[in-house]
Amino acid sequence: MREVIVMDRDLERRDFFYEILTQMNCEVTTIPAFSELIERLKRARPDCIILDIESTGRDFKSVLTCIKEIDDSVKIIALTIDDMQRETGAQLDKNGNVICVRHDIKSSQLIPVLLRALREKEVEIDEQKIAPKGRFLIVDDEVEASSMIKNYFIRKGYDVDTACSGEEALLKIKSRRPDLVVLDIMMPGMDGLLVLKHIKKIDSSIVVIVASGTYEQHIIDSALALGAVKYLNKPFSLDNLEAMILMGMAGVMTEDGWRKK
Repeated sequence: MREVIVMDRDLERRDFFYEILTQMNCEVTTIPAFSELIERLKRARPDCIILDIESTGRDFKSVLTCIKEIDDSVKIIALTIDDMQRETGAQLDKNGNVICVRHDIKSSQLIPVLLRALREKEVEIDEQKIAPKGRFLIVDDEVEASSMIKNYFIRKGYDVDTACSGEEALLKIKSRRPDLVVLDIMMPGMDGLLVLKHIKKIDSSIVVIVASGTYEQHIIDSALALGAVKYLNKPFSLDNLEAMILMGMAGVMTEDGWRKK
């Protein structure tokens, strides 16, 4: 399990990073002050540090100097607010361990950055699969919601199809195998859990994300036991859904968390 420290004064951003990183099966420590980060580094050696430069109250150079005096090999994702900070980071990074991103980065944009920063030598990830392209199927009887999601992801370069019932979904999966399925639970005809069981019989390698308004724990547990990699509660943001899709297509998210290929 990879250890990540998040240092940011902004409570909402700390919460944002904690949610995304724990979904990637990372051990996460959140810290609101730079002085506490330095003290933590004296006792631990994380795989990666995510820190907001503005929150440190220091200039970029002194921030990197303080960290590298303790651990010169740690990966750093620096949240920056302008091009000047990014240029400074590039100039100071001698070992290729610093990645500069905007402090308001979306979760779907963050996933490839985290995969790159957290990747170990023995972990091989197909970079092409991390790109926002791939084929997936949305299975939901709410036609308007499915159409909205479909149009959103088509604009982003995905190949997306929809099915309004489990029976239709299974026919489409047999005729044109998707990389990933986003599956509702409560539908006319076959329920989502039964559909999930049949999907895995057709091809156990198809990644399935269950997205449902059903909050009952026994249904969530059943979905994960049947092989779903994630259970998203409705309503969810499209950005969070894309983050899950990116992790699923990159092959790093399973019911057991991070997967090494």
